[in-house]
Amino acid sequence: AVLGARGGVGKECVLRLCEKSPQEVKEIRAVIRNPSEISSGFFPTDARLKVIAGDVTKEQSLDEVLTGANYAIFAAAGGRSNNVEVDELGLKKTAEAAERHGLARVAICSSQLVDPANRWVPIR
Repeated sequence: AVLGARGGVGKECVLRLCEKSPQEVKEIRAVIRNPSEISSGFFPTDARLKVIAGDVTKEQSLDEVLTGANYAIFAAAGGRSNNVEVDELGLKKTAEAAERHGLARVAICSSQLVDPANRWVPIR
């Protein structure tokens, strides 16, 4: 499951997973808060790809999107108004949900701190 698949890093993760063979990657879950906000063609056409609604700030939502998953990529990022809720607490909730569901691994990737405008974000 790629959490935060609508953002630049998350989308890139989805694209790279789609390049893998079906033997390597059987299912790809692109998790987005509001899938209706993405246009057709945003992601490639791939029978393994499922765009699903999910929110890293809500435990029930995480349980739904991580059930049956083996791995997760946390690429979600909060804006200036909700960075603690998403970047800190959302990551904590994701790790706890991953543990509950027996995921083998959770990878964290972000480009948020590359932009100098984000130099005061508390995740630094």
